[in-house]
Amino acid sequence: MGTMSRKCSGIAGILTMAGAMLLFTGCSQTQEEIYQIPEDKKLVIYTSHKEDVYEPIIKEFEERTGIFVELKAGDTIALFDELQQDEPGTFDVMFGGGIESFEECRDYFQPYTVSETERIQEQYRAEEDVYTPFSVLPTVFIYNNKLVYPVAAPKTWAELQTDRWEGKIAFADPTKSGSSYTALCTMLQVLDEDEETILRNFCDTLDGNISASSGGSIGGSKRRNEAGGNHQ
Repeated sequence: MGTMSRKCSGIAGILTMAGAMLLFTGCSQTQEEIYQIPEDKKLVIYTSHKEDVYEPIIKEFEERTGIFVELKAGDTIALFDELQQDEPGTFDVMFGGGIESFEECRDYFQPYTVSETERIQEQYRAEEDVYTPFSVLPTVFIYNNKLVYPVAAPKTWAELQTDRWEGKIAFADPTKSGSSYTALCTMLQVLDEDEETILRNFCDTLDGNISASSGGSIGGSKRRNEAGGNHQ
């Protein structure tokens, strides 16, 4: 989770009346002005989490603090791309996304130390507290047990690059899915070949089975799919 700095500006209008005479023309307030939330009572959050994850958290936050949350949900990569294009102060918090994305965009975040930092294991803490870890999630292989016996299921990233699984696995587009990007970075770190060879072999094995999201990779994008990779 990363915290953005925001330019806070308050807009207050004072209408001066002459004597006791009320001038109604031009003095009526719009619905937006009547229900406008003060800037110090509003938090703008961008999130790549699913609704069932962020909804209870945001609800509890609003109830505890009295601060209203303005939310924008979307794909991890798209939100981080937008983060780099937005003017400073467009939003306050980025909630969700892999550590790789936060590291690439660390210059866009304002360091912040949470009150319970000492309870976070040192190995997961970001240097200078540029971002705060929210959860530790595994990257796993999911396979269709109606088509693949457990003993034959792939156990390593290297196995997925063999002819045995060519055209039978699905993977989310790493330019759109944060979890897929994390999985791809993991694969590049654990395999011995150079990056170009790994990416070329993996691309050949996928044979076009690329979905728009990590959730879409479950079950595969083609009828012949037997094993779906990359889902947290």
